[in-house]
Amino acid sequence: MNINTGNSFSIAQQGLQRSQASAVEAAESIASPERLNGPADISSLEKPGERPESTSDTLEPLAQPIIQLKESQRLFDASAKVIEVSDRTIGALLDVSA
Repeated sequence: MNINTGNSFSIAQQGLQRSQASAVEAAESIASPERLNGPADISSLEKPGERPESTSDTLEPLAQPIIQLKESQRLFDASAKVIEVSDRTIGALLDVSA
């Protein structure tokens, strides 16, 4: 009996690697120096009691990397599940054939 497990394991491994690369990219975008340093012009700083005018300008670009980070987590979880199910299936096949 020839059992070819290369496909499911290699596809799941590629998914894990893609999710890691995507998570790193999203984390770098979230922690970019432009976001951490804040506005470069002192006149654009909000004064006490004032609401910032550009809240949506700050939050919208931040939302996309956060969504990307969550997508990376889902891809990782799905790929790990593929490896787990493949492992269980191979184990069951080996138990039956033994």
